[in-house]
Amino acid sequence: MRAQGKDPRITDEFIDSLLYTQYEERHCFTILAILAPSLDYKNGDFHKDHLHPGSAFRKNKLTAAGVPESEIGFFHDEKNWNSVLNLSHLDASENKSKQTTALAEWVQKEATLQKISETKFCKDHELPTDMESLQFAKFPDFISERRRILGDRLREMLSN
Repeated sequence: MRAQGKDPRITDEFIDSLLYTQYEERHCFTILAILAPSLDYKNGDFHKDHLHPGSAFRKNKLTAAGVPESEIGFFHDEKNWNSVLNLSHLDASENKSKQTTALAEWVQKEATLQKISETKFCKDHELPTDMESLQFAKFPDFISERRRILGDRLREMLSN
């Protein structure tokens, strides 16, 4: 790579470019697959989905949800709500149960269904383990923590 004038190091800028990959971009599938290697990709038993439902990020819904005017730009920015930071590959049954359910509510429900703690469920799905940060009103905190979790995971996987 150096002979081609490319830097082979895993930089913060490179990791950010991966994390800001949008839902409809062709590399999104690959990045999400790297982050969730245990899903059944051979049989297609998974779905790409927004963790906080995409429909919640329309300006009128943000206003109705009481998002302060000073934060609407952050919530409405596609690099936050429509990127790998707010996406995940979920197995088919998890996705069916998720639909447009609020993230915090879905985590509680799925953890109970799977008979595991919410903390374990969050760790298994690379979500912040602080349940408060899963609330929609705390979306900026969620994105910050998710960037740290996924960034660390990608650095670890790509450095090996």
